[in-house]
Amino acid sequence: MKLEKDIVIPANLEIDPWTYLDITLKYENYLILINYFGGYMFLNHIYKYSAKPEYQVFDDVHAMEKVNL
Repeated sequence: MKLEKDIVIPANLEIDPWTYLDITLKYENYLILINYFGGYMFLNHIYKYSAKPEYQVFDDVHAMEKVNL
């Protein structure tokens, strides 16, 4: 996997650096989408606006819940 930009982990993080990497690599698009719609979305809306298949969106959203995103 080739990254388009470098990932710089801020020094004053209040979360685990591994969680920050997960956010940056896996969940950033979801968080941008949810933020664009005011911070709240139903799972069906995320299915509609995501380019990923439904089963992968479902797994990603539940993985985000496990790390309290």
